[in-house]
Amino acid sequence: MKKILVLILLILVNSAFAVTINQVLFDPKEESGGEAVELWNPEDVARDISDWYLKTERSEKDITIPKNTFIAPKSYFLITDNGWNKSKDNLLWRNADYEESMTLNNADSFVELKNSLGELIERANWTAGIGLIKSNNTFIYGMPQFFGKNIIPIELIIENEEFFMLDENNKTGIQINPIAGGIKKVPLRVQSAKKPKVEFLEESYFMNDEKNGYYNLTLELPYYLPANNYSLKIDNKTIGFEYLRLEDYEVLTKQLIVKNNGILEMKNTGNVGLNLSLSIDIPINASLKTKKVQLNTGEEKKVNLEFNIPKNIEAGKYQGVLKIE
Repeated sequence: MKKILVLILLILVNSAFAVTINQVLFDPKEESGGEAVELWNPEDVARDISDWYLKTERSEKDITIPKNTFIAPKSYFLITDNGWNKSKDNLLWRNADYEESMTLNNADSFVELKNSLGELIERANWTAGIGLIKSNNTFIYGMPQFFGKNIIPIELIIENEEFFMLDENNKTGIQINPIAGGIKKVPLRVQSAKKPKVEFLEESYFMNDEKNGYYNLTLELPYYLPANNYSLKIDNKTIGFEYLRLEDYEVLTKQLIVKNNGILEMKNTGNVGLNLSLSIDIPINASLKTKKVQLNTGEEKKVNLEFNIPKNIEAGKYQGVLKIE
């Protein structure tokens, strides 16, 4: 009969030790009335914690739990500083199960849960900014939360809302200036939960992973892309921009030496068609037969220059300039 009693007593002691320290709020915003220690009963039966106490760095029995106190099955028991119900950091947190004056140090300290016999149930150490380490080497990091059953914390993540695109003008909307004869590089940067797909001018690209959920891509716009309003699609989001007009040309002939006629090479380095006027300033009574040049977007063209030269002009070399407007 004694053996049976011994076995029963061992089972009761070991089961009681299943109660643990779940959370500790040791450095609250409101020091007066803001500290808390939460216990957890993981079992399917209620546990008697009468005369259990909390040992802290400042006191052997900082808080003593009253007689006839039980933790319900699968439930928490919140022990707090006096004034918790009015001074707790978050008014949505539940009220205390038991209040008593509590003295927890804010950094590099501990709290121990002991039963009525003074036996250690669990110890929790903490260091400010690092977290809580319990006697079973369980590491708890993050701000404690003491919500009731009817309040569930929620984190809302909004995807694809952050978008960066180069805009060089103060006008409404996004405007992009072309680069004469070159490639305009337009950086795109997006925050997304997955690798975004970019669609532009019937071409598809996947953005490059940067870090922390950001992706980037450099969109290359050639100078000869016609001035117009365009749109690009990033996943399901459409972004519009204006590619501005650029009237520009390059004279490929660096020095013009002609004998009665010659060849002038030109290139349209803008994104709109050009109608150019030609004239000469030369110290003889001569003029150009070729007075107009038309260049389409991106077109490179050789122009035959013909001159009207009076018959009485003496043979020789004459220097002047060709004007293009």
